[in-house]
Amino acid sequence: MTTDPRALIPPGWRRLPLKVRRTTLGLLKVQLGAGLGLQEALRAAGRDGGGVLAGACDRMAAAIHDGSTLAEAARSQPELFSEHDAVMLELGEQAGILVEVFGALEDATAWLAELRRKTVGVLVYPAFLLNVAYLCGNVMLVVEGRLLSYLLGWVVLDLVLGGALLAAGWALGRDELRGAVDELVLSTPGLSWLVGRPLTLYHQALFFMGWGRALDAGMDLTPALGAATAGCRSRPLRRDWERIAGELGASTVGEACLSCAQLTPAQRTTITAAEQAGRLPDALVMLGRHARTDLEHWLRQYYRLMPVVMLLIAVMWIFGQGL
Repeated sequence: MTTDPRALIPPGWRRLPLKVRRTTLGLLKVQLGAGLGLQEALRAAGRDGGGVLAGACDRMAAAIHDGSTLAEAARSQPELFSEHDAVMLELGEQAGILVEVFGALEDATAWLAELRRKTVGVLVYPAFLLNVAYLCGNVMLVVEGRLLSYLLGWVVLDLVLGGALLAAGWALGRDELRGAVDELVLSTPGLSWLVGRPLTLYHQALFFMGWGRALDAGMDLTPALGAATAGCRSRPLRRDWERIAGELGASTVGEACLSCAQLTPAQRTTITAAEQAGRLPDALVMLGRHARTDLEHWLRQYYRLMPVVMLLIAVMWIFGQGL
């Protein structure tokens, strides 16, 4: 029995960079829109990327040639497509709107790339301050001639920081652990505001944009809602949004949203009014953009607050070392 060595690495760790995925999705959108066949478009996109991307695209094209659907081929290549992407592609293939679906996925990937860039910026400065705190707080080691111990401790500190980040990434890449963490964050006073709010905004941005784009592309209401919900990796939020789908058959969208605890009164009012006016897709996209803006505002606040907190910790550490 042969085991694919790629399966030994978590999908989130072996996924291609967001920039590469965005470029590939854009190429597929343009090429399909120009009338190129799906297999030819995949192979052409792979040739432009080379390496891992070329292998993934070639395997997808071969699977489609052998009779697989696009969604089945996408699920077999987690380096390039997530489960949410596969759900969207499946619905787009069934509805004949693949060009629009690739456009929606490209937009979402572009935003995720920008969000990741800003998040890394928030994390880098505290790590820098921790290093400064160590270097200043242990300068007596240099004075005493113990330069090797000084540098060794510095290296160990950075290894611990890097290991902690890798461990956190590994843990959050597991659905069970991520679900438990999200339950804790969203239900704990203090954490629900400090961390739970930006977490909710992040998933709301993806949810609203995905639902609105799917409706705008011509999907029916329930499948579009299912595609948007499938993209949410937060178990408590996904469970909350699944209640909307469970009540759609017997009520309007606005009425179904009343049971969704994670939606604000303003969001429910907007959805109800837009549904009555026949402009639900536009309203959902607008809500998604507002959630993106609010999340970026939270990140800016973290960026301003985090250095102050870390600087206080650094000063306390330095003075503590000198006592």
